[in-house]
Amino acid sequence: MTRASALLWLAMTAAGCAAPAVAWAGPIQFLREARVEASSVRLRDVARLDSLPAALRQRAGELIVARLPARTPLLVSTNELGGNARRQMPALADWLHDAPDQRILLSRATPRPAAQDPAPSTDACLRLTRTVTQGEAISATAVEPAACPRALPRVDIRYDADLRVARAAEELPPGTLIAPLPPGSVAAIQKGDPVRVSLSIGVVRAERPAVALQDGRGGQRSFVQVEGGEIIAARAPLPSTPEAGR
Repeated sequence: MTRASALLWLAMTAAGCAAPAVAWAGPIQFLREARVEASSVRLRDVARLDSLPAALRQRAGELIVARLPARTPLLVSTNELGGNARRQMPALADWLHDAPDQRILLSRATPRPAAQDPAPSTDACLRLTRTVTQGEAISATAVEPAACPRALPRVDIRYDADLRVARAAEELPPGTLIAPLPPGSVAAIQKGDPVRVSLSIGVVRAERPAVALQDGRGGQRSFVQVEGGEIIAARAPLPSTPEAGR
């Protein structure tokens, strides 16, 4: 027990207080390398303080034992660090006097980025590029991807369960933002669209112009009318060259 510790014990005893029962768990162990974010190096940055009693640990950890203003790494003696800690808090002498001297490499850590507000949601909202009339299917040619704002105005969109496409329940002007729609509910073709279909008869393959008779989503068969009035079912997407069949 050091002189300072003995005096403290005597003072507490004279005042009628019981001396705290502190189990000595070994000397403070210094690290071999430490990265700090600030120029002030605290004892907790360079040493493990597990052996200290809980009553001392927090205060000891806050002690400033070195300065590292530059970003150039620096080798520091643990005796020097321990001496700086003892001068500020003599009660640590019991945990520092047996610590072997070694060198610690101090360096500055990369500063953490400042906290920022969360970015706006980037779910797959859509923006209309033209007017969509009441009852019209929302088609791929009328929308473009857009980031969703935090507050999205309500837009009346109805789902056509028969054709499985989304429809405008009211006229929507260009620039209207639409919340994410069910997968595949944006129409690939619309009723009245001129399309071309590819027909196969044996090994012979022919392409014919046609007109879409109903709205259709990607990969779905939709009825089209080819030249001559014949009606067939063709698989979207059109108007390129989808497969078609009778």
